[in-house]
Order: sequence, then structure tokens, then C-alpha cells
Amino acid sequence: MLQYGPTTEILFKLLRLSTGAEEPCFPVLTAQDWQAVYDLAIQQSVLGLVFGGIERLPNDRWPDKMMSMKFYAQVKYIRSFSGQAVEASHSSVRRFARDGFRSVILKGVSVAALYPVPELRSAGDVDIWVEGGRRQLIRFCRSVNPAALIYYHHVPLAKVNGVEVEIHITPTWMNNPFANARLQRWFRAFWEKDENIAHIPCGDAEIPVLSAAYNRVFLLIHIFRHVFTDGVGLRQLMDYYCLLRQGTDEAEKQRVMAFLRSLNLAGFAAAVMYVLREVFNLPRECMLTAPDPRRGEHLLREILRAGNFGHYDDRIKGENGGNPAWNFFARTLRSLRFLGHYTSETLWLPFFKIWHFIYRIIYKSV
Repeated sequence: MLQYGPTTEILFKLLRLSTGAEEPCFPVLTAQDWQAVYDLAIQQSVLGLVFGGIERLPNDRWPDKMMSMKFYAQVKYIRSFSGQAVEASHSSVRRFARDGFRSVILKGVSVAALYPVPELRSAGDVDIWVEGGRRQLIRFCRSVNPAALIYYHHVPLAKVNGVEVEIHITPTWMNNPFANARLQRWFRAFWEKDENIAHIPCGDAEIPVLSAAYNRVFLLIHIFRHVFTDGVGLRQLMDYYCLLRQGTDEAEKQRVMAFLRSLNLAGFAAAVMYVLREVFNLPRECMLTAPDPRRGEHLLREILRAGNFGHYDDRIKGENGGNPAWNFFARTLRSLRFLGHYTSETLWLPFFKIWHFIYRIIYKSV
């Protein structure tokens, strides 16, 4: 059974408090204890959410004045940047609408709306999925930014309101080409029904986002992609927790799991259910499937070691150096630790990397 240190246990308690849960017998912490919690919250990109938990503590359990001011300063920035991300999302959607494109915002602002206090979720860049053909969207991106780098699933475009905006040609992908073909067909069907598009409020307007039905699949694959490529933090897991705790019926759970099974992701879904139970106490009735302790413990160890986007994982240092051949070798070698859990994606990774290298050469001149 996976054992956690006291700092990790406190972090979990504060995250649960931030969601409205009760945490009896919260201990009195020293200044050193609070500093350790602060550092871990930064690593996992959940500091604003941890502060939301602190706000629900009795006064005699709060950090001292100096530490409280440190939290306040970071939370002030998080709230401000969250507001910028909302404005950038709204501006981006309006821009594409003026040019005749339908679009939806992925993750980020769209999942922050599921939180009790949305502005406490640390925002990143804005990811906007735009309807249209691959060449059509790439040409549009080139007209806005001729130097834009072209990737299979997205194009980092420009800054809007101080926030990086990435244009998604497709929300995500699988290394296995057969699973990926199935996934891309499912994504293409998204634009065929208006009910697949939900909306969140933005002042007097609304921002289009994925429906809960699409997010149950997309957000899970998004977590998987980060685990597999660079690492993932608790922020992305908390996003998924906030989505699943809304609940759904058994027929929808079976539909989601059948599709995930066709992508070879049923085992990963079971691992995520374990993490959501251990960290956030997700009720069994909200889970998509039964938790898998073996895979789940492996996943939670990866999350706690790697931190947000793997920034704190010393095992992947040097993977993003200037030598493409070395990057390819290092990432392929790193992926082997997932071979026993996610065999298909691990074995197909080197082939996808080679294909993607050729793809970028082809589309460089589009």
C-alpha cells in the first residue's frame, strides 16, 4: 500500500476542504510545516485551491501572519491571471466567429467553472478547438503568425490579453494509429450536434465549451497524454474529480467505458478512479468504473514525483535538449516504465514520433 508523508496528507486534506468536504481534526502546523505544504502546492499547481481549503479552517489552524501573506500574494496573482484567461478565451471565440469558424474552449477556463471558486484554479494558456479542415486551419494560423510551429493536434498561435493561445486542430490523440482513427472519428462527430456544445457564463455573454459527455472522455485522455509525455500534477486530477462528482447515470458510464475500452484506456480509467478516491474521496457512485489499486498506486507515485507538467521530475531532465535524436531516444526509453500498464501506447510511441517528425516537415510549407 502506498504511504504518504505528513505534508502530502495535509495537502490532500486542504484540497478536500476546498471542495466543500469536512475534514475533522485538522492538526496545528508549524511555520516549517506550512512552508512544506506551500512548496508542494506550487509543485502540483494547486496553491489557489489549497488556499480555498485554508479559508475554511478555524482561525487557530491558520498559518502565521508571514506565511498567510505569502499565500495571499500568490492567490492575488492567480485570481488576476484567471480573469485574464477568461477574457482571452472570450476574445478568441469572438475572433474566430467573425472569421466564420465555430469553436469551443478546452480544459482551463471551461473546467474552472466546475469549481466552487473558479478563480482559485491556476490558469494556464487558452486552448481553443476550431472547426475546420487541417490545411484550412493551418493556413489561417500562418496568416496570423507566419512563424507559428505546426504540431499534429495544435498550433501555438499568439498572446491574447497576456495569455498564450493555442489553436487545436483536434483536442488530443493516441499513439496507436487504430485507436487514434477511432478517436478522431468521434471528435469529428462532435460538430454534428448542437447538444455537444455547452456554455459557461462570461459577464453578459457566454463561452462555448465541451459538454460533460465529451469531457468525460477528453479530460481523461488529456491526463493520460501528460502522464505519458511530460508528467501531470494534481490540478488535472482535480479537474476530473470536479467533473465526475456532478454524477451521471449508469448507461452513460457504460457508454464512456465501452469507448475507453476501445482505445485501450479502461485500465487507465480504473487507475484514475483510485487516485480520485484516495486524494479527493470521490464516492463510488460517481466513478466510471471500479478503482484499480495496482495501476492507481503507480499513477499516484508518478503524480507526486513529477509535479505539474513534470517540472520537478529529475528523470526527464535533458529530454527537451537541442538534439532531436537524443530527445527521441530519451522519451522512448522513459516510456518503457509504462510498458506493463499501458502496453499499446508504449509500443506505438516510437512509430508515432517518427511519423510526427515527417508530418511537421510536410506541413511546414503549408
